[in-house]
Amino acid sequence: MLTMRALIVDNNEFARARLKEALEHIGFEVVGEADDGLDAIEGYRNLKPDIVTMCVTMPEMDGIETTKKIKEEDPDATILMVTALASSDILMSEALEAGVLDYLGKPFTVDELNKAIEGIKPRKPKRL
Repeated sequence: MLTMRALIVDNNEFARARLKEALEHIGFEVVGEADDGLDAIEGYRNLKPDIVTMCVTMPEMDGIETTKKIKEEDPDATILMVTALASSDILMSEALEAGVLDYLGKPFTVDELNKAIEGIKPRKPKRL
């Protein structure tokens, strides 16, 4: 059985470390990290992860614009917004319109992350 692969996109180093620890705890392989939208798009193209955790506020390109760009290239991309701004209904509505499948507020527990991922059902790994 193949391990699901994740790309973490967040401009905060501590947040990326926390997400990596949590994702690995629930069985994901973290194949890459990006701290801005441009790096996220390049990482998505090169790494072809099964799921992306996406922050909203980042330099160069925010998480909503980054999601739109990734979804233009791969409409089946599985993207989970992980943000401290989850209480903003307008912002989360924009994120969902951009193609985010769900969102999770920071701080989060491993169980909350796992439930959010289970709720969006990332596509199965297609690598051989």
